[in-house]
Amino acid sequence: MAFKNFLGRKGKQEQEEQQEFLLWQAGQGEHQLNLDLGPGEATHLYNIPVSPKALPGTGKIIVAQSSTEGDGATTLAVNLAGLLAISSPERVVLADLAGYGAVRARMGLPTGECLTNILDWEDIHSPRDTKRGLFCHSSGVMVAPGVVHYDNVEKLNPDLIFKMLTLLKEQYDFIILDCPPAGAGIASVSWAALLVADVIVTVFRPDRTSLDHLSENNGFVLRLGCRGRILHVLNQAGMPGGIRAADVENKLALKNISLPYSVGVAEENNRRQMVVLSKQRDDYSKALQLISDKVQTFEPGESQGIDHDLIKKLAQRCSGFLIEDREEVINDGDAAKIGEKIPGLNAEKYIEIRGYVQKALSSMLKPEEKTRSRDPIVRSKLRSIVLRGLMESSIPLGEAASQALVEELGNDLLGYGPIEPFFHDPEVTEIKAARDIIRIEKNGRERVVEGLRFRDENHIRDIVERMLAHTGRKFDRSTPRVNARLVDGSRLIAHTDPVAVDGTMFTIRRFRKDMTIENLMARKVISQDVMEFLKLAVELRLNMVVSGGTGSGKTTFLNCIASFIPEHESIVTVEDPAELQLQHPNVRRLEARPATNEHEEISQRELVKDGLRMRPDRIVVGEVRGEETFDMLQAMNTGHQGSLTTAHANSARHCTKRLVNMVQMAGMDMPFDGIVEQIADAVDLFVHVLRDSTGQRRMDHICEVAGVERMEGVLNVKLNTLWQYTPGSGAFNWVAKEFFRREQFKNGGWVR
Repeated sequence: MAFKNFLGRKGKQEQEEQQEFLLWQAGQGEHQLNLDLGPGEATHLYNIPVSPKALPGTGKIIVAQSSTEGDGATTLAVNLAGLLAISSPERVVLADLAGYGAVRARMGLPTGECLTNILDWEDIHSPRDTKRGLFCHSSGVMVAPGVVHYDNVEKLNPDLIFKMLTLLKEQYDFIILDCPPAGAGIASVSWAALLVADVIVTVFRPDRTSLDHLSENNGFVLRLGCRGRILHVLNQAGMPGGIRAADVENKLALKNISLPYSVGVAEENNRRQMVVLSKQRDDYSKALQLISDKVQTFEPGESQGIDHDLIKKLAQRCSGFLIEDREEVINDGDAAKIGEKIPGLNAEKYIEIRGYVQKALSSMLKPEEKTRSRDPIVRSKLRSIVLRGLMESSIPLGEAASQALVEELGNDLLGYGPIEPFFHDPEVTEIKAARDIIRIEKNGRERVVEGLRFRDENHIRDIVERMLAHTGRKFDRSTPRVNARLVDGSRLIAHTDPVAVDGTMFTIRRFRKDMTIENLMARKVISQDVMEFLKLAVELRLNMVVSGGTGSGKTTFLNCIASFIPEHESIVTVEDPAELQLQHPNVRRLEARPATNEHEEISQRELVKDGLRMRPDRIVVGEVRGEETFDMLQAMNTGHQGSLTTAHANSARHCTKRLVNMVQMAGMDMPFDGIVEQIADAVDLFVHVLRDSTGQRRMDHICEVAGVERMEGVLNVKLNTLWQYTPGSGAFNWVAKEFFRREQFKNGGWVR
């Protein structure tokens, strides 16, 4: 058994192959906010589903709802179910989400004869048990009637709906939901069904009251992002005294399907019969056949225009629920390997105790606790569960073996599997993993971790999806690459088939939280003299660029020197993604966001402009990569002295040339010489850091900008090297014969 978060749509075959528990952990509030969604349609926000693709399975979910009570949604739902069941008997489900009695009365299922009701689904956790919550009607429709008593209506909650639909979509061809008006908003639970519905059939009548409420109803549905999934149906078109269908269509600019007024519908309702079965030649039955054909071929549009504030409020009403599938996901070979590490535990016993612990965790832990694998309280509960399971299974293990089992199960069921321990080792700065190999970088050295691997392709993908759970990002064949920030601030870059040729792989870059200037000096990244120089440079509000290659420690170095900024000064940071962890009391952070189907891109350049309008004393850009470089230089030149940024480069000299290239990407058509002069005017110091052949990260040289110079006819930024690392002695030496900012530093108390 394993845990699984639904982050995208899985095929039925893949679901059957994965033999596993499926966990839906719904949104728990504001701390799970992450709108940095990747390319493609978003399936989740705040960890609740917001798209039909969020649920696995091939079944089609059809919501029938009306603008006001009594407009005919229940009649349409019942007859549509009966019509579909003609060709798919016992493959069509009709569920009553409207509360008490409507579907039950129309289908002739009084409580004296049918005690089955929708609240039975509270105790259904497995696909094999779905029929316990359904009544097989003589028409071939499988019915989930409403609650037995009005007092129980409040027990109908979003979690129950999500769980029920997740199970039904895998088992049935059509799931038709009779819902109350969506215009009731948050007060009802129909929104849960609307979010994942493939088709939303909105029924209204040709009278003033119904039309007035239709606008409010549609407004709420559109805020849920369901614009491309609505099918309007005008019921009782041509009724005596009603508004003409043509007038309705012209006035509201709605393209709708009409169900004609028919006395036969009321007659059959009173007889508790379906008009589509008893009066197939009735005009209503013929029109409903057109709706049935339309629904079966309807292709839902992608979620658009989602109101995130509304989804946030809705998500806070959800907790967690567990869907139990099959019990075996770990084979004997893998279990045997794990058992070898735990004396006294064989493969069979490990599978047994693992199944016991997983079931117990699902019932004992709160949803938010399942994401805190290292929380002392969670670990204490886990240990108690494991020890109780060992006792009940009569498995004698010593203290050391029991603790090893607790660690193994905690990593596998609550954490990130084989890589979980590395998330809690502050010395590990990178984790690179594929299915069969795991590498880590520790103390600047990369090595293969012996004896650790993922069980199979499904296992490594499950772990990636678990890491992405708080972001709501998809990771599948349709979205095979993802770049995200994890809950601890680490940066995840993952790829899967088809772009990953050899299977799923990922890289996690971790940023040390204990790295201070003192630690940099202790690790010989810089010397005491260099530290004092940089400290004064920050206090004197010199503009600095930290350059270096990938993984050279630019971000860490920038974090440390930013700690010299006086506490009374205001800082705005701009990043993509957010990695800086400035130890400063007055920091406002901005993070760029890539374009999605729901959102336009918010670039670093736009955020730099926004940051300038926020009246900071200094602006810090995590890394300049493109057109935002122009705006960063503008900031340095226009009253934001002391600003900081980083850039990829092989040396300070190379960095000046890269800055020119990046400014040209802004499309400002500035002459080359003008760009060079602007860089020379804006930047005061270049600090270059690197990682040497031994894996040691250190500062290599510091250069001051000394104006411009023309070499071989090309204008360049003139650099004066001040500090240089000497490999032989391991010392940081002052090498400058002249220092153009000597007076400025001398006034600050520094003499060289």
